[in-house]
Amino acid sequence: MEAAFRTIEIFKGQPPTDGKIMNPVYLPGNCSVPLLAGLDYLIFLYDSNVVLMLPGGTEMFWNLEGIEAKRILNELRELAGKRP
Repeated sequence: MEAAFRTIEIFKGQPPTDGKIMNPVYLPGNCSVPLLAGLDYLIFLYDSNVVLMLPGGTEMFWNLEGIEAKRILNELRELAGKRP
């Protein structure tokens, strides 16, 4: 599956220049992430444009204003040297 996306914030590196990411077909247990329109994702790309949910990988958020999403984003901002 291929998906186009809108970048909101970058912590490290650069997003793909074509604005697209790839995902193997989502099946529970295969470390892929369901890419659903209108949801917010924290995407980690390693040496490719393939999105995976491995430990320390991409996460999907139903609401970026939620407590857990804010905690993770603030932690990453701090690690990247940005102020939360």
